[in-house]
Amino acid sequence: MRVIIRPKFLHRFKRRIKYIIIHDVNCGFAGLTNFYIDTVKFQTNELRTTDFVLNDRPDLNFHYVVEKIQDDWQAVVGRPISAKCEYDDIPSTISETALHVAMMGNYNFMISDLRAVKQLAYKVITPMMQLFNINRDRIYFHNELAPDSGCPGKLLDKDLILAQVIEAMIPF
Repeated sequence: MRVIIRPKFLHRFKRRIKYIIIHDVNCGFAGLTNFYIDTVKFQTNELRTTDFVLNDRPDLNFHYVVEKIQDDWQAVVGRPISAKCEYDDIPSTISETALHVAMMGNYNFMISDLRAVKQLAYKVITPMMQLFNINRDRIYFHNELAPDSGCPGKLLDKDLILAQVIEAMIPF
């Protein structure tokens, strides 16, 4: 199934982007075990279709999804960065100005893969930090802002991600 492209249903950012929020795909898809463990098969389109069917969203509620495609991890655009993602459990002061990035898989069941974290840092977080002048202290896990969310899982290591962000910084 191809999801209809409906940009008129997306809400645009009205203020400058200030935060990056990291999720795993269990967020919004709890109970769907086919997204729990990442596979070598491209899954973002299936995730987009599932989100459309279950939640009637015009596009994924993540700006980027980092997933394993064949033998390497890749960053895939989920939603244009000009459009907001909407989360009711995140304070609106942050939600209104945040980019959302998801790691494919459920990190209650799988451990952070170093290559995945490097790709997340190098291809998504660091460029967005430099593009929008975002400080490291404005990178959050979803569960830091909404403790009941359980997203991302306990096995995703924020310290490892931040260390890779520092390593991936491109000097000015």
